[in-house]
Amino acid sequence: MSVQVSKPVRTSIFLRLPVRGWTWAHRISQTIFLGLLLAGRHLDLNWLQGSAASTKVLGILHLADPFGALEVMLASRQFHTELLVAAGILLALYALLGRAYCGWLCPLGLALDLTDDLRRRFVTKKTGKRMSRRIKYVLLGLFVALSLLAGIPAFTLISPINILSRNLIFGFGPEILLVAAIVAVDLFYSRRAWCRYLCPLGAFYSLLGRFAFLRIRVRNQGVSCTRGGACVRDCPMGINLLKADVFAGHAAITDPECTRCGTCLEGCEGGCLHLGLAWPEGSQ
Repeated sequence: MSVQVSKPVRTSIFLRLPVRGWTWAHRISQTIFLGLLLAGRHLDLNWLQGSAASTKVLGILHLADPFGALEVMLASRQFHTELLVAAGILLALYALLGRAYCGWLCPLGLALDLTDDLRRRFVTKKTGKRMSRRIKYVLLGLFVALSLLAGIPAFTLISPINILSRNLIFGFGPEILLVAAIVAVDLFYSRRAWCRYLCPLGAFYSLLGRFAFLRIRVRNQGVSCTRGGACVRDCPMGINLLKADVFAGHAAITDPECTRCGTCLEGCEGGCLHLGLAWPEGSQ
C-alpha cells in the first residue's frame, strides 16, 4: 500500500544522487574540510587555516564558531568586534542552512558516520538505547552559565569536536581518549548518542536553523510514499519523518535536529523526499 502525499511543495531546487551517493557526498565534504585544515597546517597553504572552532579562508576571511565566540565574550565580559564579525558570517549561514555543519563538515560526525559502518559489519548486539534529546539543551544552558560565571569558554575547551580536529592537525595527546569514549558508546551502546542527546553545539545549531531555508522536502508530483521505512531506519538522528511529517501532510521535515545529510533520501523508494531550498514554513 502506498500513501500519496497531497500537500503541494514550493521549492526552488531538487537534487538526486545514486544509491549511497548522499552518504559518500557528505563523507567526502567532511574529509575535504579536514584535509584543507591539515594542508593549512603542514603544507603552509592558506586556503583554510586553523581548526574546526576558528578558521581563516585564503588568509583573509576569518570565520569563528558562533557558540565558541559567545562563550569567549561571556567569559571575558566584553564584546570583540572582529570576533563578532567572524561569528556573524557563520551565524547567518547556519540560520539559512540549519544543522548542515553537523551533516557535512563536522570531523567528529565523520568519525561517527564511519563507526556506523563498523557497527553494521561487526556488532551483532542492537545499539539503540534512547535518552532524552533535552539533555543537550540543558548542557547548552549549563555551559553558557559556566562560561559567564567561571570566566572560561567552558565547552570550547573540552569540545570533542575541537579535540579531534586539534589532535589531527597539531598532534595527538591524552585528550583524544574523550573522542575514543564517544566512539565506543556509539559503537556498543547507542547510535549517535553524542549527536542526538549530548552535543551542546548541535543544540545551538538546531535553535539557529529551526526555520532554515535548506530542508528535506516532501514532493507530491507523480510520486508516492511506499511505507518502506528505510528513510527512518537510516536517519542518523533517529527522526521518525514518516509519522511526524510525510503522513502528517507537511511540506518538509520540520524536526530541527535534521542535519540535512541526505541519508534518508537514499532509502526513499517512491522519490517523494528531496533536498531543496524553499521559504521556511516553520514547525507544524
